[in-house]
Amino acid sequence: MNTTPAIYPSAGVLVNRMFVAMQNQFSLTVPEDFRHGHFLDGFAIKHRSEFKHYCNGIADSAFLSVSTKLQPGQKILVTFFRQKHMEMVTSFEDRLAFLHQQDGSVFLGPYGLALIYRLRRDQIFLPGWYMSLDNRQSLPRDINGQDIMFPVLGMHLSGIHPDPGEVYDFDLWGENEAYDFGDFIVCFKLHKK
Repeated sequence: MNTTPAIYPSAGVLVNRMFVAMQNQFSLTVPEDFRHGHFLDGFAIKHRSEFKHYCNGIADSAFLSVSTKLQPGQKILVTFFRQKHMEMVTSFEDRLAFLHQQDGSVFLGPYGLALIYRLRRDQIFLPGWYMSLDNRQSLPRDINGQDIMFPVLGMHLSGIHPDPGEVYDFDLWGENEAYDFGDFIVCFKLHKK
């Protein structure tokens, strides 16, 4: 996340030209033990200790209104996107508009990120923040009731002994920030049967 003042693209730039797919498109299958409204709390119990930071706001009670409710056995296609230009920053609205332009995209909130971590984290090979966006009415607000909050999964490389390798964070970010080249968009699509 970029905390410097935002320099947004001109209004004439189409959002579908701001982002490019990364090469690691992959699929995953929703596990049989998945239950919407119960999965995140169980995920936290099993995996919280594996994260450097795990936000308490990532809970089933905060994301009951996620736009797409998954069912066990569903197959999901996942694509990561990044900005085309390093010097540009984009907004929550730019990124959400881009996802709306992707045919068949669905919004899974933290459920999608938790499934990636649990089943396919080997596909997160670039350090950065992976954003799972949703429509505004489906996302919780911050403690003051002001900002819309959305989930991000962070992967960082740690060369620090005794814990070299990958370090993960599961957090919530606010909508009123400027996002940059290292903040990836996660696009989810349900496989057609």
